[in-house]
Formats: sequence, C-alpha cells, structure tokens
Amino acid sequence: MKEPVITPSGITYDRKDVVEHLHRVGHFDPVTRTFLTEENLIPNLAMKEVIDAFLEENPWGEDY
Repeated sequence: MKEPVITPSGITYDRKDVVEHLHRVGHFDPVTRTFLTEENLIPNLAMKEVIDAFLEENPWGEDY
C-alpha cells in the first residue's frame, strides 16, 4: 500500500485501487456500496506512518 486513503465510512484503501474501482465500476464504496467520489477520499496519515515505519525496518516488504 503506497498511498492509503480512508473513506467516509471508515474503510482504508490504497488510493490507486479505489480510484480504479471508481472509474471502472462506478461511484460507490466497494464494501459498503455507499456513494463515493475521489473528492471523498482522505489521506490516512496514521496508516501511512505505520507502513513507512514497517518498511524502514523490513525493506523486503517493498517486494510484496
């Protein structure tokens, strides 16, 4: 996960994956099925911090 974002329903996705879903399938959250647009996505800074710390200690994680 490179760029975690959180939806209004509280679910975290990688930005590229949820944006692809919005463009290909429609403007709804893949889990809750509620209306969702790119403008509703908020950077999940806490998750980004955890991921960055993990990758700093475990560089092999970049490969997965």
